[in-house]
Amino acid sequence: IDALCQNNKQSFPLIEQRIRFFALTRSFQLAIDLIHSSWPQIPKPKRAEFGILEARLLLLLGQPDQALQKFVQFLRRPNGKQLFYDRAARLAFRLNDIALAQHFVNLSIQMFGGDAERHLLLAGFFKNSCNWQGAIQNATQALALLKAQNIDQSDAHRRCHELLVTSRLARRNFSPALTFLLEYLETDNTWIRGKAYVMECYLAMRNIEKAEEVLNELLEQAPASPEAVSYTHLRA
Repeated sequence: IDALCQNNKQSFPLIEQRIRFFALTRSFQLAIDLIHSSWPQIPKPKRAEFGILEARLLLLLGQPDQALQKFVQFLRRPNGKQLFYDRAARLAFRLNDIALAQHFVNLSIQMFGGDAERHLLLAGFFKNSCNWQGAIQNATQALALLKAQNIDQSDAHRRCHELLVTSRLARRNFSPALTFLLEYLETDNTWIRGKAYVMECYLAMRNIEKAEEVLNELLEQAPASPEAVSYTHLRA
């Protein structure tokens, strides 16, 4: 097979078989070396696929910077699965390139369509770059998509509300954040963290009495929760 791979330009199926064999047997560097040495023999329509494969192998080898470069090179147009764009976005975020992370999610939405998860991912990136308006816009879009799909009280639903609340708190929009929280807690009264945010709003608005009422409810519902414990000083 090695001889055929090196000498026969028609032997791409053998090359592909060997690359995938190396990848499956965790011989990642051998797979990458074969991709490089066989590049002229890889048909042009397949090159993006193998470029993305190399990026994934580089990640497994603990080389995130090189992996990100490959993702940038080969994810310029619809190539492979939407999952690849998500991986590239999270990798860019991990490497503190927020703008590139946002770029990959935007590409994903443009090419494959927006869904709640992608807008949540984008909202998180905007939040971490202190772009509160971007976070609010994308979390709002994610929430609208969840409501359109008739999905209630899901983990994604709570994540939407948390992003919206924390972004509004960061902008010191305490009253709108409080109204938004109280409306949601009417449908999901078990959300402990949400009640902690309610206390934050009341404290920021200097309504200590209301904050203590929420704390008492929280201590009754989940006395050992970190949220309840961190606010027990209000009872002193």
